[in-house]
Amino acid sequence: MNTFDDPENCGMCGLRCPQGRSCVNGMCGDTCMGGSLCSGTCTDTQTDPFNCGSCNHVCPSGSVCQAGQCQ
Repeated sequence: MNTFDDPENCGMCGLRCPQGRSCVNGMCGDTCMGGSLCSGTCTDTQTDPFNCGSCNHVCPSGSVCQAGQCQ
């Protein structure tokens, strides 16, 4: 067993990563590289108007999300 990349045994035997997380170098982390896991979907919170800056932060109608800020 490889405890460096096994999500069922991450870092040590029997240490299971939470749902939506992967095991990288023996530590549980986001499965979503370069983004955030929002409601089970990989999201770029820097540009997504429905998850702007953080999950579920919706920009007002007519605005856009730039650098994680509604504008």
